[in-house]
Amino acid sequence: MPLIFSLPELIAMASSVLLTVILSNDGDTNWFEGATLLAAYFIMAIGFFFFPFIIFCG
Repeated sequence: MPLIFSLPELIAMASSVLLTVILSNDGDTNWFEGATLLAAYFIMAIGFFFFPFIIFCG
């Protein structure tokens, strides 16, 4: 089974990896960095919730 991702899925995956690497690069995290990750993942989740509607209706 091939792994075929759409462009928004690739962007979400790359941005989440990049954001995680940038925030955890110093080896020490705080609550604000954790809140930043949660906000980014929440924004991605909302985007993917409405993504099928955009494809089929737009």
